[in-house]
Amino acid sequence: MNFPNALTALRVLLIPPLVAVLLIRFEEREIYGVAIYILAVLTDWLDGFLARRWKQTTVFGKLLDPVADKMLTSAVLISLVYLHEASVWIVVVIIAREFAVTGFRMTAASQRIVADHRAAPHVREQFLLGYGCARVLEQRAEHHRRLAREPHLGAVFP
Repeated sequence: MNFPNALTALRVLLIPPLVAVLLIRFEEREIYGVAIYILAVLTDWLDGFLARRWKQTTVFGKLLDPVADKMLTSAVLISLVYLHEASVWIVVVIIAREFAVTGFRMTAASQRIVADHRAAPHVREQFLLGYGCARVLEQRAEHHRRLAREPHLGAVFP
């Protein structure tokens, strides 16, 4: 396995820790979740860049890269539904579209039709990343505003 393919595999391996961080409630989980997601997105960019630069594109990489992208996107979106941060119907539409597009691309590839699809997933991931970071910052600011307004009720007085 070459280095670009290892980066793609790393992206897949980052999915379980990302979902765990998103779903387990602990202090600063949003920050860790964003950090893991940024790392995963960077591996997506870097694996393709290095594979083309070092002329190490492989059939395995061409197959695994879009699957890893869909796994990552689906895992994050489903986690957001579980956390009540996204509507179920929107997530179903997005994931269905992802798999429909993949089906069309596979059909086109079997007919030897080459479609350039590099930009669309990256734009989508950048949008999701920007939205996620904005939500984290918004939630953290609201949490700090709420703490500033409310007295601490940790002590029990007789």
